Amino acid sequence: MVFVVVGLTKGMGLAGTAEAVVAQYGVRRMNLLSSAIPSFLPLVLLALLVWIIGRFTSIQASRRSLAMGGGAAILIVMVWINFEFWPVFLPERVTPGFPHGLEFVIGPLYFAPVAMLVGMGLAAVLDRSDR
Repeated sequence: MVFVVVGLTKGMGLAGTAEAVVAQYGVRRMNLLSSAIPSFLPLVLLALLVWIIGRFTSIQASRRSLAMGGGAAILIVMVWINFEFWPVFLPERVTPGFPHGLEFVIGPLYFAPVAMLVGMGLAAVLDRSDR
């Protein structure tokens, strides 16, 4: 979605943006699918943590609240890293040099898990105060 929003705001138009999306799924470097795959790792970690917390602890917060807090934090990090890369890449579709592109690895592996824990902690505190 960030790719489409950036394409539209860069003046590529709806047809140009749609063409860029289709073309980007077929390229070797900065493929939209391969750059999105690491983003699922924090979600898997979130699901595992929510399951472990719900199964083996007596925390007062609900699993849904923990999942929503952690998921919202992960989403914020993923949108942020996409807005860091795609405006530099579009509309010319030329891959910028080093260190660009590392956002898609560093964000999901380092920033998203920390943000997820903060989001889960906030959700637990807010859920506990609602009860």
